Amino acid sequence: MRRGQTPSDRDRILLPLRGWSLLVPSLAGLLVPALLFAAELPVPEAYATIQAALDVAEEGDVVSVAPGVYAENVRFVSNGVALRSRIQHGATIQGDGTYHVVTASTAPPLSSIANSIEGFVITGGVGPRHPIFASGGQQVLIKNNVITGNDEGIRIASGAVATIEGNLIQDNDPTFLQAGIKWAGASGTIVNNVITGSGVAIWIEVGGVEIINNSLVANPNYGMVFGLGGEIIKIRNNIITGSEIGIYASGGFELDRSGYVGQFLEIDYNLLWSNSEYDYYAALITYSPDGSAGGGSNTGPFDPMPGTSEVHSDPLLDPETGYGLLEGSAAIDAGDNDACPTIDLDGRLRPVDGNEPPDGSADCDIGAVEYLPEPRQLTSLIAGAVLLARLHRRRAR
Repeated sequence: MRRGQTPSDRDRILLPLRGWSLLVPSLAGLLVPALLFAAELPVPEAYATIQAALDVAEEGDVVSVAPGVYAENVRFVSNGVALRSRIQHGATIQGDGTYHVVTASTAPPLSSIANSIEGFVITGGVGPRHPIFASGGQQVLIKNNVITGNDEGIRIASGAVATIEGNLIQDNDPTFLQAGIKWAGASGTIVNNVITGSGVAIWIEVGGVEIINNSLVANPNYGMVFGLGGEIIKIRNNIITGSEIGIYASGGFELDRSGYVGQFLEIDYNLLWSNSEYDYYAALITYSPDGSAGGGSNTGPFDPMPGTSEVHSDPLLDPETGYGLLEGSAAIDAGDNDACPTIDLDGRLRPVDGNEPPDGSADCDIGAVEYLPEPRQLTSLIAGAVLLARLHRRRAR
């Protein structure tokens, strides 16, 4: 029986499954046990608060939250649970600063299903408390949220495996080392996010991660900061503009590993523009095998590995959104197709041919949003209608 449920609660949730399993008994043994008991837990219809639903949620369950403002700090109790706003950005979780607004750190047993936080507005993370905090070995998916009005943004710690996708992280604290995303996880992906108005957009302390197709705009101190520990970090198709330093790398290395920063940062196909001091800056200290300082420091601007396809031109960002691309942007069709996600921040398919006039090649745009030329969309619709009309006339003959 689910924790905190009465027999009638359980019967109401499982009744459809029982009827179905009686009709098709041969399939019952093939179903994963967690799926047999999976349920949707609606807030506030069945559970007055989000936390009340999370307290009883089990692996595979979905806590489905109706639009409204929920003044609470919440935490996952079980692994493999989905926390979703029923309407994207319709539900707001408003923390009070006493703890993280959403905590996705749970105890074993871990699940092959990711904990997920999807579609919310999350605010009220104050001081050392974050709007979303995840730690431990459990997988976490943080997707399509608006994270605003906090001191810092998302915090991934202590070996968590995380995917941070399609979030708008804006108007948090822009002071010196407050970060939109601060990462000390094991591994994961940061993709299709827009980060603006944080002191540092993305700060990777440790851990291998892929940073793909993000737009980091007007974060006053740093676009990305890396405390390199030897893990390979892949950085592709990102826009970094309006910071003091675009990419800053620091760390200590043995003498024979003190060459290009590109040995550790795979930097390619990014657009860096209007960063006031440097696009790339490193502060590397080299050490002898006995642990003593052996080669002094390697501090100053650096270039990515030879052969990269970096862009250093105006991305022409749409002033209405702050991150969309205007016609003629240097980011259009300038990205790496091999790294390109299949959709953009707005859920539209990518890549598309964004050149004017079209050159017949669909190449990935740099940044979180793919440019879609409106006149060509209209022309394509008209052309499609004409083609259908011709086919109809032929059939009529």
